[in-house]
Amino acid sequence: MLHRFHRHALFEPLLFLFIVFQVCSGLYFVWKRRGQRHGFLEKAQAASGLYLAFFLLNHAGAVLFGRHIAGLDTNIYYCIAGFYAHPCYFFFVPYYFLAVTAIFVHLASEFHWLARNQIADARRTSMAYGICAMGLVLSVVLLPGFYGIFGEIVIPAEYLETFGGR
Repeated sequence: MLHRFHRHALFEPLLFLFIVFQVCSGLYFVWKRRGQRHGFLEKAQAASGLYLAFFLLNHAGAVLFGRHIAGLDTNIYYCIAGFYAHPCYFFFVPYYFLAVTAIFVHLASEFHWLARNQIADARRTSMAYGICAMGLVLSVVLLPGFYGIFGEIVIPAEYLETFGGR
């Protein structure tokens, strides 16, 4: 259903422009505040933001490659085919684990800052760590799911072929 919107000829370039803006603005803020961060959550926000910038650029590039060069539907099979191709899973397992975790760490850090005038520091910090923990749990659950623990997943051959598999 969402494929109709984000793959539309007018919307897709706008989506990629938003990705580039998000990455550039994030890198700008990391650079601007270098050396000024104190505490785990502020440093974790910068680190997670840097990883998300890497992930977004890599992911967007892979989608463009898959759709326009490899001629594949960039669906869930395209997303997880690397999990089924040796030695590519050595890259893809931490790549997705860290991406999901980084999203939650980034959100937790932002929550911690935004709630600074509404929630006492100790409570706000424990809530932020809870958000981080939810990200870790979700990452731990998603990865076995990509391997079919919740139901068989058969990756079509054309997706595996992008990794040299059969």
